[in-house]
Amino acid sequence: MYRSEMLYRLAIGEDPLELSIQKWQDIVDCLDRITDMSEFDQKLQNGSLNCALCERCNLDELFCDQCIIGIYTDQWDCRGTPFNDARMSLGSSDIERARIACRSELEFLKSLRMVKSDA
Repeated sequence: MYRSEMLYRLAIGEDPLELSIQKWQDIVDCLDRITDMSEFDQKLQNGSLNCALCERCNLDELFCDQCIIGIYTDQWDCRGTPFNDARMSLGSSDIERARIACRSELEFLKSLRMVKSDA
C-alpha cells in the first residue's frame, strides 16, 4: 500500500493498526515475489511517511507516547520492535534477511491486535 492509499483509507476511518498490518503484508508479499532486492519497491516501506500509526499520531499531535506501539514498548520511534531490523534489511542486498525481518515486523504488528483488544 502506498501513501496515497493509506491516507485515503485513514480519512474514511479505517483502523491505523490494520492499515499498518496491511502495509507490512504487502511488503512481505512483494519480497516473496521477487528474486533480488533490486526489484523491491521501496515506496511500499517509506518509513513513517507510509505508516498509518505514525500518520494518525502525528496528525492528532499524540506522537509515539499515544501510539499502540509506543504504549506497548514504552519507547519512541518503534524501538524495541522488529521495525529497525526490517527497515535496515530492506536497504541491504540480502533478500532472505529482508524476508525474515519483515515477517517478524508483520507478526509483531499482528500481535498488537490482542493488546488493543485488551485495552
